[in-house]
Amino acid sequence: MPTDLMNLKHYVSRVPFGMLEGLRLPAPDLSSKQIKEALPVIEEVGQPARGGQRAVFPIVIGGRRFALMVMPLSQSATVAEAEEASFGEVEEVVSRANREFAILEKCNIPQFVKTGPIRPTECNIGGTRFVCFTEEWIDGTNVEEILAASGPFAISELVRLGEDVATAVKALWSLSIVHRDIKPRNIMKRAKGTYVLLDMGYALDLSDKSLSASGVIPGTLAYFSPEQIDLSRKRQMDFRSDLFSLGIVLYQAATNRHPFWTTGMTTSDVLARTLQGMTEPPSTYRKDLPPSMERVILRLLAPSPHMRFKSCAHLVEALNAVAALGRSIK
Repeated sequence: MPTDLMNLKHYVSRVPFGMLEGLRLPAPDLSSKQIKEALPVIEEVGQPARGGQRAVFPIVIGGRRFALMVMPLSQSATVAEAEEASFGEVEEVVSRANREFAILEKCNIPQFVKTGPIRPTECNIGGTRFVCFTEEWIDGTNVEEILAASGPFAISELVRLGEDVATAVKALWSLSIVHRDIKPRNIMKRAKGTYVLLDMGYALDLSDKSLSASGVIPGTLAYFSPEQIDLSRKRQMDFRSDLFSLGIVLYQAATNRHPFWTTGMTTSDVLARTLQGMTEPPSTYRKDLPPSMERVILRLLAPSPHMRFKSCAHLVEALNAVAALGRSIK
């Protein structure tokens, strides 16, 4: 077993699965007033939402609504501690913000948000250093919230979710980019129905240098692909890693259950099941799930990348076939 994988399994061996997303730094706790004072170009600031290591504020500039992303520049980011903060740590946050903004500028399709008027900018808010930038504001709900409110998705909605995220993954891979953090919270449904893939903060550009500190595995452990768990395979990852994470999302959307977790498991248990592809068929929990949809989900969750779909286009074709069969039955 590679050393990096051994270290990861040791690090998380006693962490309960429910804490998987709590291993990141908390998002900044800032008020709307502080944001308005730091960035006078903003006309209005609403109450923030927080996720991962960023706070997201609804704002108005030039009479138009945008989302303002705010991220701390380091773990010890106060101006007074600036000399103590690692240059590499600060550089990584700024580089990730610049990369995310650049990706969104290049991926001009409905499955991504558009960029806003404020490019990645360093600022001092309340004595703390942050990087801020703006994106299109989306009126909609993320997949995690939809599942919590309404339960498992209808088959037609599963197909749409899969097709839209596959389209986003294809666009990223055309730029040699792997998202690395596809999960229900990072997929939002627009009011008009299209699913949008959010948060490029952990995107890996295989044509560029790595931004992660040595030994750090970016992303959300509960949605890692087997190859994402193993740092020795980092530069070998491709779009199929994102397809695996999409498989987890589709399994959850179909059943309202995680494919590799049951109550009482530790994080180490979940990682082991992920590596071995140990999961119950989704039809175990969803009796009306068409066999063709189940085959798509299980193929996405294959532990070896070569057993998954060989392209995003092939995945979309398989999902179209599921939809066509559903229409013929009706």
